[in-house]
Amino acid sequence: MIVAGVHNSTVRRLAAIAGAISITGDVVMTGGCAKNERLVEGLENHLKVEMKTLGMDPQLVGAIGAALFAQEKSGEA
Repeated sequence: MIVAGVHNSTVRRLAAIAGAISITGDVVMTGGCAKNERLVEGLENHLKVEMKTLGMDPQLVGAIGAALFAQEKSGEA
């Protein structure tokens, strides 16, 4: 019961943030929370979208993106 409440609270908070922008096209969730099937399912239901998967560890996506961003900003791209 407590875990379900945490999931619901997190879904509502993320949905409120997502509601501030227009969601169009594909939606991908990254980071450690993307490994939480109940959280992903809750967001899909609340936002009425299907979350796409990348076929790799979602925790690596942010790290790879940060590395690419840093490389671009350093001028070594």
